[in-house]
Amino acid sequence: MTLPDQPSAITTQASTGFEEAYVVDTTDVRGDRTVLTVRDYDFHTDPTKRDPKDVASRKAAARFIGPVLRRPSKIYRESNKTEYLRYTGLVAVPELGECLKALVVTVDPTRDPHEVVTWIAKRNLKAEDTSGGLLYDAYEST
Repeated sequence: MTLPDQPSAITTQASTGFEEAYVVDTTDVRGDRTVLTVRDYDFHTDPTKRDPKDVASRKAAARFIGPVLRRPSKIYRESNKTEYLRYTGLVAVPELGECLKALVVTVDPTRDPHEVVTWIAKRNLKAEDTSGGLLYDAYEST
């Protein structure tokens, strides 16, 4: 499944009383409805505001956001200074080379539904800060 440059959006009634268009609308591994809005997708993939390589990388990796939310390897709080949660999973993105990438999806759990605020495919996770605590570990949950 690939997302086109202009994704076909799912439009849903948000709890705030207005309609919001979603690129991703799924239930995460913990049972929470989590979405990526068209607004945020467009912001992160706008070639007039971002480096072309970053835009290409985010577009290529975006199709894996839903699967990583549904079946992450780990979920952890970004740090003690924020409520944001980080979902991680290994993905094979041919457009980004032959090596596996760690897709890190950052979610704001204070919104209803929970919202993806950013995502990035990384070569390694050594710079990830898990000081906010590990909330889910697929290897301990089996």
